[in-house]
Amino acid sequence: MKIAFFTEGQYTGNIPRNYPNMRTDVAWICALNATHYPINKIHELQEEFDLGITIIPKNKEILFDYPLIEQMRRICKKIGTMQESTYWYWQGGSVESQLWYHHVLQSMDIIFCHNDMDLKYYRGITDVTCELMPTLMITDNIKTYDGERNG
Repeated sequence: MKIAFFTEGQYTGNIPRNYPNMRTDVAWICALNATHYPINKIHELQEEFDLGITIIPKNKEILFDYPLIEQMRRICKKIGTMQESTYWYWQGGSVESQLWYHHVLQSMDIIFCHNDMDLKYYRGITDVTCELMPTLMITDNIKTYDGERNG
């Protein structure tokens, strides 16, 4: 399966397992062998994907006039979003921001949530398929102590 990830990060490419800043979003890009693209550059892509996953940035206003859904659907057979931050974080924005975000959620084929509580929440406010995509840690580069321990 060919997967693209779209976030506010301004880099393009795959993430190696030895990437030094392996946060959960980057870990999922790595684990899924997905290719990352900046969210505001989707219109430049000609490549096609089986699945496109976006993480909507906290500063959503920069995307209000960007045809995000149309551009994702143009190159992706299925589109989804991975939850960013706490499930209710988006409710603190302006009414315009909240309505825009809910419209984006409703336009997705799938919503990926971090835990069971978030899963129930998104299933309750949308009619979109919601699935668990928990926090992921790739620990290949974490050094452990192999010596003898006391105490």
